[in-house]
Amino acid sequence: MSVPASQGSDWKTALHAPRAVAVIGASSNPQKIGGRTLANLREGGFEGQVYPVNPAGGEMAGWQAYPSLTDVPVPPDMAIIAVPGAEAVEAAIRDCAAASVKTCVVFSAGFRESGEQGHAHEARLVREARSLGLRILGPNSQGSLCARSGLVASFATTFQEYAIEDGPVAIISQSGAMSSVIYGLLREKGIGVRYVHATGNESDISSADLLDVVADDPDISAVLLYLESISDPEKLAAAARKARAAGQLILCVKAGASASGQKAAQSHTGALASDDKVVDAFLSRVGICRVDNLRGLVDIVPLALQRREAGVGGLVLVSNSGAACVLGADLCERLNVPLARLSEATKQTLDRIVPPNGNTDNPIDVTPALLTDPTMLERILGSVAADPAVDSILLNLPGSVRGYDFPRFSRDIERFRAQSGALTLVVTPTSGARVEMASSGAAVFEHDSDALQALSVLRRAQRLPSSPAQQVELEAPKLSGSGFLDEAESLKILERIGIPTVAHRLCSSVEEARSAWEIWGGAVVVKGCSSRFPHKSEYGLVELGCRDAGAVSAAFERITAQMKAHGEHDPRAIVATFSRMRAEAFVGARWDDAFGAVVVVGEGGKYTEARQDVVTLSWPFGQDEVLNALKGLRVASIWAGVRGEPALDLAPLAEIAVRIGSLVDRMQGAIVSIDANPVGLGAPGEACIVLDALVEVAG
Repeated sequence: MSVPASQGSDWKTALHAPRAVAVIGASSNPQKIGGRTLANLREGGFEGQVYPVNPAGGEMAGWQAYPSLTDVPVPPDMAIIAVPGAEAVEAAIRDCAAASVKTCVVFSAGFRESGEQGHAHEARLVREARSLGLRILGPNSQGSLCARSGLVASFATTFQEYAIEDGPVAIISQSGAMSSVIYGLLREKGIGVRYVHATGNESDISSADLLDVVADDPDISAVLLYLESISDPEKLAAAARKARAAGQLILCVKAGASASGQKAAQSHTGALASDDKVVDAFLSRVGICRVDNLRGLVDIVPLALQRREAGVGGLVLVSNSGAACVLGADLCERLNVPLARLSEATKQTLDRIVPPNGNTDNPIDVTPALLTDPTMLERILGSVAADPAVDSILLNLPGSVRGYDFPRFSRDIERFRAQSGALTLVVTPTSGARVEMASSGAAVFEHDSDALQALSVLRRAQRLPSSPAQQVELEAPKLSGSGFLDEAESLKILERIGIPTVAHRLCSSVEEARSAWEIWGGAVVVKGCSSRFPHKSEYGLVELGCRDAGAVSAAFERITAQMKAHGEHDPRAIVATFSRMRAEAFVGARWDDAFGAVVVVGEGGKYTEARQDVVTLSWPFGQDEVLNALKGLRVASIWAGVRGEPALDLAPLAEIAVRIGSLVDRMQGAIVSIDANPVGLGAPGEACIVLDALVEVAG
């Protein structure tokens, strides 16, 4: 394989296409890490210069070895460091800098992952490397691969087990083992991989840095990430937007979910927006599609590489088994994969092809007649190819190779793919049939559940944003004190940013409470107002439906007495208008030190935490993103209107979510959290207002 000339010899070029590589800690023993690395470089076909460095010198893997880096005849662009001990690694780094090395891949362990002393060694290593102008991949890295240049700068034996083949896929992993697993699974599917990067401790070069580099490669269609932590969300977001703008699909397995985000459980938002939900929201916002496991990650790739859009129409299911049609339809409903509504013209054509005991109304049951008339499949595919409602087709063929003409089916599918813009999936449980169908170019699966799960995730991934939403400019409010504000102060902050709130008055005496009631008449609510009691109902500080002056007076006196009993020296109460809204929603936000403003929207009221029917969004986002997310709520079908009730107008709710998110972002941590609960919802033309609010400010 040819090695492109180093373009300015920067660290990116040195990582993927170095002219020369030094292996510090090389070995003639192929069972040792230094020996495996040399074997990988040899078998990968790298045509640049390789300089094994070992005090013993001699010859290793067919290359002349040198006692030290200073003895190497040509300065290498890359150095692979495979020596034990932090001090030895630091010495090697200094040697690399003296030899004008640009990038070091450090296999050596014993750094941050080993404890406090190792952490100190790593920090010193990085400081020294940066001061010398070096970039480090690692330490504790399994290395990297660039198939285009034949560079296998890794000790992983996976690259010896599976032949190196260039392809449109990149793997970036914070685990060396997982990078090998993903690579092996892809190669078993016959998919070539251009880049594999195992980032190790990410002391310097990070997953985000590598995603940014990969985004510059126009030949890459899919990037697969395995992440355990996100150290710099903004850098990852910028790299992801760049990759998405280049047309690359980014799929990610994120491990290491935790519940530490629930420590702020005094606010609804703290309890509902856990760390893992925040990560989910962040990844979605920047265009990275999260997948549950490695198999699911790899299953999507054959579909992604077809480079066709799903989501502009629906799926057509075709099978020679009625049972497979029923099971497939059930799976589609469960996985939110819509079945295409075929045109009448398409149905009429199908009626002339499919036997009378079959079905042409999608799923299409062609019956076992396909066994005796293999030409039927070609005609069926031709009839659906031109239907604009079809964006994908799944052929489920549970038949044996001996009984059915799979070679013909494969050719028919290949022609269909050339004529149609539809994604094509094939399911067959027989291994021999899968081998035959692989040449069709379709994504081939053993189980329909795996196929439809992959299609469902791909549809979601292709809908993710590729550019950031427009931000809302708000004036920052003046804050005083720390901790929770009382309800009156909290509502005032929301009013200042243009959010409609319930009509209310803050009252310090019975006379003021009665006067407030006289303003509105009818039913009112009386609530204790103090920062001591963020959740008033837990202390019995709420009275609903007070309809006359006497009821208001009694409620005020009872509530303020209860507040005094709990240590409030200056008890006050809010009197607010009371009206039953059509439904109650919840909007909350909190500041996350890593991810910024996080907003939670969903079903509101006193059962918010118990039901947990909410969606989490990462700022920035717009109204459209909120409205789309709300479709995933369990309560969405009720809010859409049932049993003669009108559909609720959710646009004002989305606007409230956008303004609250913008405020928390604007304050950059000065506001810790905001709960607007409940938010009263109405039908189009009716009011949508915040009925209660709780704001927490930093000390």
